Amino acid sequence: LYSLTLHPEGRPARAKVDRYIASFRAFAKALEGTRVRPGVLVQAILGHWPRTDKDIEPWTRTIDQNGKAVRFCPLDPGFAAYIDYVFTELAKAKPAFILTDDDVRAYSHGAECFCATHVRLFNARRGTSYDSDGLRAAVAGSRPGEPDYDAFMALQREMMEEHLAGRIRRALDAVDPAIPAGICIAGEEHYFCAPVARRMAAKGQVPLMRCSTGNYCERMSGANFLESYVRMLAFTAYYGDSGIELLDEADTCPQNLWSKGARSLMTHLIASCFTGMRGAKTWYVNTFRSTGVPVTPRYTDELARQRG
Repeated sequence: LYSLTLHPEGRPARAKVDRYIASFRAFAKALEGTRVRPGVLVQAILGHWPRTDKDIEPWTRTIDQNGKAVRFCPLDPGFAAYIDYVFTELAKAKPAFILTDDDVRAYSHGAECFCATHVRLFNARRGTSYDSDGLRAAVAGSRPGEPDYDAFMALQREMMEEHLAGRIRRALDAVDPAIPAGICIAGEEHYFCAPVARRMAAKGQVPLMRCSTGNYCERMSGANFLESYVRMLAFTAYYGDSGIELLDEADTCPQNLWSKGARSLMTHLIASCFTGMRGAKTWYVNTFRSTGVPVTPRYTDELARQRG
């Protein structure tokens, strides 16, 4: 998968999209005639963390449970049109597969969204008259099974399943309905993963999720392995009858001798086979080249040796 960070940055936001997709086209062209069929990891579409750009599009920002303006809200018409553009243009580049990253979630430091549009929808459905602050307080003070809590959770699921995953799938289908797509599960939110994965999948495709089972950096090797292994077992047990294919998160970002040893990576991959995962996503790119820390040949040579 070719990694593209496609959340809005700068103004016009589409300028970055055009540059990045052009880079994928060049990458795919260079692979013509080989057995490699490149896909795309959409490494961000909502963005993992609050926007810090000095010049941004005038779109509605999500409001989190702490009252902070964070990312862009998928219900905003301008941002919705941007999502359409990203995935329509991406589909035209003919990737073999598309995987969204774990920013496809309804939180960014805090639960989202309490923007004016979401508050209006909530009030219309519940017959309430909250403003954003009032709704945040009501949700914070409620529990599962109570009307305010359940209504807010329903809005969150609708935002992720229909306004994001559904919009992405419709954009892909408008160009090529056969392009398969999957999602990455976030480490702290599992409520809507299955329905979002199903909505993202192409017609006839088995839905796919990369589970949040990775520990990027080396720690105490025993604890590191056991923590990941228990998470693998939990995911396969919970989603075992869901009809969704599960991938392990065998990432070692940034792939050098200071992140995770090759032996630990191989152990992680082998463990995922024993737990019933159907494959793995490995992050094999030098994502931190700006730090001046390269992927060392000693590391890649050791991976090659262990591969046999």
